[in-house]
Amino acid sequence: MREYRDMQTKSESKTWSKVPNTPGQLRHKGGRYFGRFTLGGKTYFKALKTDGLAIAKTRFAEENAKVERVGKAARSTRAGTATKAAPGST
Repeated sequence: MREYRDMQTKSESKTWSKVPNTPGQLRHKGGRYFGRFTLGGKTYFKALKTDGLAIAKTRFAEENAKVERVGKAARSTRAGTATKAAPGST
């Protein structure tokens, strides 16, 4: 029984691997890239819909910018600063 278990672990590979120098970007063993984002304490995965590293890094940067904008808007709404008028606009 022990030999069978050892054979299984040797043949299985990792499903996800990290992309070097890009925190939050992952590569599935099938070759597709995904972004991992945290918003409001929840972790979200977004398919970058490519298997090319250069394209994946560009799309990851775009998605990361979107998540940052949404997070900033949510924080300002919670703080009550989203609806304040700009100085001198009245």
